[in-house]
Amino acid sequence: MAHLSESIRFLIQIPKREIVYLHGLLEAYEGLAVVRTIDPLQGIVELLASPSFAEEVEEVLKNIALEIPLRILECTTTLRLGN
Repeated sequence: MAHLSESIRFLIQIPKREIVYLHGLLEAYEGLAVVRTIDPLQGIVELLASPSFAEEVEEVLKNIALEIPLRILECTTTLRLGN
């Protein structure tokens, strides 16, 4: 039976040279968010997180922004149909 799952989508922009660094940082927070590069030339990266981790993701992004230029372009709630 199919069910709906909710996630929080953060769309951010960072310098393209920092994409690998960002992926590495967020991998250290196992299970915090799924990270996908949307546009490597523009430095657009998508983070998908459980609603229960939204505040933690925001805090991590604030801390990362102290090290590298980071702009949150969008923060939305998404619903997906799952199995």
